[in-house]
Amino acid sequence: MTYHIKEGLHDREFHKFEDTFNNPEKNENLRKFIAMGDKVWIVKPGENTNRGCGITVCREISEIKKLMSNNMVNGKKRTFII
Repeated sequence: MTYHIKEGLHDREFHKFEDTFNNPEKNENLRKFIAMGDKVWIVKPGENTNRGCGITVCREISEIKKLMSNNMVNGKKRTFII
């Protein structure tokens, strides 16, 4: 599963991700991973992400929201890939 969030926490794509995060039983593939242990999400900037710069691994929705609240870099809007 991949989510490209372009408009921060108010983005429709973020709401889809949040629904998946909060209701993993709705997604067959995610149910398999949860059965094996904790769920882990990779969050990275949607721009200039070569060489692993800016990649973060999160377990909690609060961590992800905190990362996404900083959506401006050098005066430009940042997008995120989850």
